[in-house]
Amino acid sequence: MMRLSEKIKIHFNEIVWSRSINFALHRLCLIATRRLGWTLLGSEEPIKPYMVPLNNGCFVDVGANYGVWTSFVAKEGFTVHAFEPSPRPYKHLTKNALLNVHTYNVALGDKEAVAELNLHEASGHNSLLRKAKDFTGKTVKVQVKTLDSFKLENVGLIKIDTEGYEVPILLGARQTMLRWKPRLVIEVHSPIREQVIIITGILRNMGYAIITKHKIGTYQPMLIGEPM
Repeated sequence: MMRLSEKIKIHFNEIVWSRSINFALHRLCLIATRRLGWTLLGSEEPIKPYMVPLNNGCFVDVGANYGVWTSFVAKEGFTVHAFEPSPRPYKHLTKNALLNVHTYNVALGDKEAVAELNLHEASGHNSLLRKAKDFTGKTVKVQVKTLDSFKLENVGLIKIDTEGYEVPILLGARQTMLRWKPRLVIEVHSPIREQVIIITGILRNMGYAIITKHKIGTYQPMLIGEPM
């Protein structure tokens, strides 16, 4: 069995691998989540009341990353389908998945394709579209599929946080949304004003109302959509 001193050394090495104190702190939080089983909602705490599937349905976590929301909803007894294309977070996601969690190492979009995923120091910044300040210079090829192609049953909640790729995902989930009318929780990325208008229009055309907007951190809006 690994001694405590060895575990601390591993944790320290993981932390200092980051290039800045911000990413070091981010990594420390992820380590706490992974090693200690904590649920660190942080600035996303205000959306906690909405993270409940409608009609006792399943939860679809698009951009699950290390699985904070996957774990939170799964522990409430709901079936979870977690999608994460990034290699490192996906490895953790599968390792720690409860029996009611199904994981998929694919990206979602509006059509089947193979795409380049831009990898960042903070895995939450990994994106098919963007290269943030902490971009590592590395990419990885990922499979892209539509949510509709999985033909999931009784979908009660969909959360989307994909660093700007939200619109293609919604377009590829049209049949799922029209059939099951799940609650939607969507984090919107820049250009925020334009994206809010586009996403709101898509949802209204599919019979949804935007019931509230929350800001994640200092500026990131989170749209909550409910079927009308």
